[in-house]
Amino acid sequence: MDYRQQDQGPIVHYPTNQDAGYHPLKASPIPTQSYPQTSYSPAPPPRPPFMMPQYNPRDVGDTSQIKKGKQSMADLKLRRLTELNNRLREDLERERIPVSSAAKR
Repeated sequence: MDYRQQDQGPIVHYPTNQDAGYHPLKASPIPTQSYPQTSYSPAPPPRPPFMMPQYNPRDVGDTSQIKKGKQSMADLKLRRLTELNNRLREDLERERIPVSSAAKR
């Protein structure tokens, strides 16, 4: 069936901005429709800028413990990456066989 010959029914024309005489350079910032006025509460007073709490060295505690914790975390990450690298290297060094020959086995 040829769709060009099919009866599409009446053509409906929907109004556009151009139909209403709209011109983008002459557009008014206020819409032509009237909207109901709503009452807004006044803006809250401005807040003072947020201040970070000031810490003294005695508040933090022993900084050598923090450094040790960071060092042990770095050592742990290094050990895990080294283990992963070794496993991947072993896998890469294994004998490779083509998929076609593996399917025949």
